[in-house]
Amino acid sequence: MSEDSRSRVLSGQTWSEFCRGLEAAGQKVLDARAGEDELDRVEGYRLLTRFVRYGFESFLEYADPQTPELHCATHETIKIIMENPDSLYLGARIDGRNAYRVWGTLGTASWTSFNVHAGGFGAGGRGTAAVLDAKDLALGADRKFELFLGGPERAGNWIALPPDATSLVIRQNLADRAREIPSDLKIERLGAVEPPTPLTPERIDHALTTTVGFLTAITEMALGWGSFLEQHPNTFADAIPPAAEIFRDPNIAFHVAWFELAEDEALVVDARPPACDYWMFVVHNRWLESLDYRYHRITLNDTNAVLEADGSLRVVVAHRDPGHPNWLETAGHRHGTLGVRWVGSAAGDVIPRARVEKI
Repeated sequence: MSEDSRSRVLSGQTWSEFCRGLEAAGQKVLDARAGEDELDRVEGYRLLTRFVRYGFESFLEYADPQTPELHCATHETIKIIMENPDSLYLGARIDGRNAYRVWGTLGTASWTSFNVHAGGFGAGGRGTAAVLDAKDLALGADRKFELFLGGPERAGNWIALPPDATSLVIRQNLADRAREIPSDLKIERLGAVEPPTPLTPERIDHALTTTVGFLTAITEMALGWGSFLEQHPNTFADAIPPAAEIFRDPNIAFHVAWFELAEDEALVVDARPPACDYWMFVVHNRWLESLDYRYHRITLNDTNAVLEADGSLRVVVAHRDPGHPNWLETAGHRHGTLGVRWVGSAAGDVIPRARVEKI
């Protein structure tokens, strides 16, 4: 245990620095790049509360690579930079010096991938270090499987871990949640026989410090990326910040366009979906959070979109229903972004065309 960490936590210094860090991060909501829209501002403050919750879950409650546990940190009320509402995200902390076993039953999601990350998203590191498409898993009866991470090379389901590996991320794209079944998965460290050790000042120091660093970096990323897109409206671009680019799954082609719509206007998007395992469109706010998909139709994918007779696709983003089957709501937002994903190891890539029209 670091004596510096111990004295910082027990004296209250770490907590004071954490609180001051939150106050400083709040200034980003008032940044000139964020504009003065009331909805943007209150959603910015909500964003900070969500990042604090994400930080405590990820860097404290589920942060021990000696006793890892798969958990869902991104969901309806915690959204991290252009997340996909169709995806069930599971993650676990790992250490590249250890070996692990993931086991369970593979579900029926249209696409599932396993990513090993080196370093933390928004906090440095090399990014995505290893990728496995679930289609390449050897499955047993009833779709059961074991996947080993690290340790000596094995035949079958095995991913080598680099020494700087820090986390496992599992994405399951559930295009039709009424029909598709999520995987039932667990993780364990090989050789683990004892319960977790008692909480230490060092872990509290790390959790509070890392949480502030994370929310500051991610809020700046959202602010900077959104501000850049705003300067190029109605144009889909592959303008992903380097810190986000290195952590993406290489089998996801992603493009995004900024829109700004008057009450009687619509963003009309045309594309011809390429051959792929799965594709989707999603509406995000200024802070690059998906809008509230529990109550608004803000996503469209290959299972529920209506294609034209020639196989092409038209998507319409508008404040009210213009009478088009592929209408996506703005949910009260005058501006925001529309993202598209084409997904799969053999997926083609298409950049949609967008324009603003009167309804």
